[in-house]
Amino acid sequence: MIPNYRFGSEELPVQAGRYLLVVSPTCPYCRRVTIARRLLGLEGAIGVRYATGSGPDGFEFIRDGYSYDPVLMARSARELYRRHPNFEPEDPQTVPVILDSQRDNQIVATESADILLDFCTAWKPFSHFEAPDLYPEAERAKLDTLDAWLNKQLVGPSWSVSHGEATLQARQDFSVTLERLDQMLRENPFLTGEQPTESDIRAFVVFQVLSASSPEMLRDFEVISEYLSRLSKLPAWVSPEEAAALDPNYLGSGESEDSAGAIACSA
Repeated sequence: MIPNYRFGSEELPVQAGRYLLVVSPTCPYCRRVTIARRLLGLEGAIGVRYATGSGPDGFEFIRDGYSYDPVLMARSARELYRRHPNFEPEDPQTVPVILDSQRDNQIVATESADILLDFCTAWKPFSHFEAPDLYPEAERAKLDTLDAWLNKQLVGPSWSVSHGEATLQARQDFSVTLERLDQMLRENPFLTGEQPTESDIRAFVVFQVLSASSPEMLRDFEVISEYLSRLSKLPAWVSPEEAAALDPNYLGSGESEDSAGAIACSA
């Protein structure tokens, strides 16, 4: 089993320049990690490689005539898993992942929710001095409760709902969730107040997916639509590659360097 270490632990010390983040711009779980990286100003501390293509082997590295990543010397994200000494064929082979250069670029972190929170906490010393506090210590209990609700009511059912595979009851329940979020955003610019938090990132990427794949679902939720439009215009919230990836006809632009259908994304 491939380990999922947490930053700040003995296994995964926080060291700028040591790690690479591997993501696909088509994956919403990847996008919530890259949004946090940009908002916090961690681009100089944590590099990124984009797997912009997809094929029989999952997310593939395609760039400027290459059919592999010339830094990682891998054709696909799944190859990175197969290289790990603890890899077992039944292991999930998802993105995003963190690679450790001091362990021959072995995978050391695999859970997007953990990576998101670690960027907000353990990596805070490397954040830009004007970066928002996405996980304020005094509000963490409230945010954890909100995140658990979002995972169950919004994130979890979003794929089946947006792809037309949800039951009528599930779609009705999902609409109730959107109504509650719409009301929350009527009261504040962000879900919990005047400043964005990591919970906003979690909700935002789901709204992106809905807007791209099932725009009719947001048609009756004007405040959510305004919120999505407002944040989408900010460069830190959406990179050009991620914006392109929301197009149903997206084939990958070939950018696998740090520039700014999901096959296997990690929650």
